[in-house]
Amino acid sequence: MSEERRSELIVVGLTGDGDDDWTVLAEGLREASRRALPLCVVHALGTSDYTPGPAFEAAIGQTAATQAARESAVRRDLQQHIDRLVADVAPAVVTDCKVVYGDPATVILEAARGPGLIVIGAGQPGRGSPLLLGRVCQDVTVHARCPVLVVPPTERAPIPEAAAAAAEQPGVCR
Repeated sequence: MSEERRSELIVVGLTGDGDDDWTVLAEGLREASRRALPLCVVHALGTSDYTPGPAFEAAIGQTAATQAARESAVRRDLQQHIDRLVADVAPAVVTDCKVVYGDPATVILEAARGPGLIVIGAGQPGRGSPLLLGRVCQDVTVHARCPVLVVPPTERAPIPEAAAAAAEQPGVCR
C-alpha cells in the first residue's frame, strides 16, 4: 500500500444537530466501508461554549479541569453512540473519536489535512431554501483540500401557513 493511501482518512464532522449528526455519521461509516478506510469522528465544542483566558475562566468558574472533564464526558457519550452505529452499519471500519474546543469548521479542517474525504451535514433545516448551507458546512466546503460529502438534513421545517395556503390555490406554480 502506498504512503498516500495509508494517510487517507474519512473525517466525519459532527455539529451537534441531533438526529442529523447520526445520519451524517451513518453515511460516513458507509463511505469508509466502501473505500476500506479508517474513520475519524470529530466533534468541536464550539467557541461559543468556551472563550480562552484566565479572566473568562474565573468569571464563569470554568477551569482546565472542568473543560477536560466536559471533553471526556462528551467523548465517552459520543463513543458509545459510534460503537452502536458501527456494529449496525459497518463493523469492519476502524474508528477514532476526537472532541476538542474550537471553531467547528477549523477543527474539522485540521482533522482532514491529508487526502481522503470529509462528511458533514448541510446545516439546520428550514432556513428558507434547500440550497442554503449552514455556516460550518459552508466554511468546510470552501476551505477543504479534499472532497466533501454534504449530507442533507433529515427533516424539513414545516411550511409557513401563508405559503401552504398559497400553494393550495389553483393556478399557483408549484
